[in-house]
Amino acid sequence: MLNTPQSGGKHFVIIRRAHQSELEKVCELNKYLNGLNHQKFDPTIMPEWSTSAEGRQYFTDRLTDPLGLFLVAVDVDRFVGYLNANIFEGENYRIPAKCAELENMMVIPEFQHKGIGSKLIEVFFNWCRDQGIVRIKVSVYCKNTDAIAYYKHLGFQDYYMTLEMPTPPASDITISAETPAPLPPREDTAAGVPSPREEAVADAHSTAQGADEAGQDGVFK
Repeated sequence: MLNTPQSGGKHFVIIRRAHQSELEKVCELNKYLNGLNHQKFDPTIMPEWSTSAEGRQYFTDRLTDPLGLFLVAVDVDRFVGYLNANIFEGENYRIPAKCAELENMMVIPEFQHKGIGSKLIEVFFNWCRDQGIVRIKVSVYCKNTDAIAYYKHLGFQDYYMTLEMPTPPASDITISAETPAPLPPREDTAAGVPSPREEAVADAHSTAQGADEAGQDGVFK
């Protein structure tokens, strides 16, 4: 178990691994985080998902994953922040590497700017080193400029951007999508007259003969 005391003004906050029995508190923290995201960055986020059957199963899996990391910041018996991460093999189209994704991280407002987030990250980075992680990934809302600045300060760099848009309304312009009919065969081809392809082959053969006569370099002027 990871126990790291962190002084925070009049508080004494402990950074440690979360236990499965603390599922309810973890879900409530994530619900609070999703509520902030819903208000500030993404109105499609459903804060109540965190405490739904699906959300509870998600956090149960994360809390019991032997290959993952789930940290909580605790002030006496109050959860004031958390961080969870998992290990995954890199994308199939990239050079194989053992990777980690920082899935969620938050500290409640009244405990921010007291070094708790930095301590969570410190423990996370040490865990990554111990696990032999090569690359670390984190996803952030584009509008969350404070979080982006913080992660870039830690060393994260721009890599991939996901773009979304609502389906546009139907256009008033009608465009035909019919397949054009094939051209009929040329009548002169059936009568023994060379086709355009046969003429091109003949021209290429004639050019090759000219190259031999002009010299080994085959240069024409």
